[in-house]
Amino acid sequence: MNAEWPFELGADRFADLISVYLRLAEVEKQRRDPEAIESIAVLDDLSLHLARYLVVRSAGFVEWIRDSNAREYVGAHSRPEVATRAGHDLFKGQGVTSDQLKTFMGTFSSAWTAEIGECLAANFEKQGSLASEIGTLVKSRKSIAHGDGDVVSPSRALELCRASVAIATWIAEHFQARIASLEA
Repeated sequence: MNAEWPFELGADRFADLISVYLRLAEVEKQRRDPEAIESIAVLDDLSLHLARYLVVRSAGFVEWIRDSNAREYVGAHSRPEVATRAGHDLFKGQGVTSDQLKTFMGTFSSAWTAEIGECLAANFEKQGSLASEIGTLVKSRKSIAHGDGDVVSPSRALELCRASVAIATWIAEHFQARIASLEA
């Protein structure tokens, strides 16, 4: 995964997310080291906790990128009082399932619904569609948040993080391109 976020907006949050991602990847590497047998139980426990944390942060990253870019777009496209009103409904945990993302983008344009739908329908790595991965991410986050289980393996958490970065990048690129065209 690329460790660089191409936009100023969200760069600090991306850096935080990547630091957790890289730490979990390092713990997983150490767990597989036959020389580290004496600390395997500690590494197993740490790995599971980091996996859960990474899933929660990954879903939150998508939400934040979606809402922040939408706020910036509305601010660039509207008078200040309109932007303030439109921004009122952002950052309220609207969720990031595929349907929620399509509905959100559709509040701007029905064409945007189709565009994000195409992105979500595309195959992601070897796991299936990006929509399926985002669905798993959201389901896993809810299970973790409600204490319903430790169902996410560390390797799966790493995959889900990559999926969250993929959709967040698409959302940021989508909004930032339109913001740039307004400024041109």
